[in-house]
Amino acid sequence: MTKQLLPKVIGVFLFASLAWAQQAEISGFIKDPSGGVVPKAQVTLTNLGTNLQLIGSSNSEGLYRLSSLSPGVYRLAVEAPGFEQRVIDNITIEVAAKVTVNINLSVG
Repeated sequence: MTKQLLPKVIGVFLFASLAWAQQAEISGFIKDPSGGVVPKAQVTLTNLGTNLQLIGSSNSEGLYRLSSLSPGVYRLAVEAPGFEQRVIDNITIEVAAKVTVNINLSVG
């Protein structure tokens, strides 16, 4: 690699690392009224400014995690068979934030 190219390559990697490090995430546990976990609940996160959606699900321990989020205001909707849908509006995500939102679902 030439001496002129090396600083450019390092700069690209540094920029990519900084951009990735600034990505935020939201996570939490989804539980039923008795405190038991709800696996395979569908989680939909909508950026209210752009209407872009990310869809995920809770794992066998009731944990969901959505990452690589841009800063903004979001709506979180959670649904699972046998439960009422739960919607939480106006969740503010800042740069590089790690936001925890635990959800309790009602039987429905």
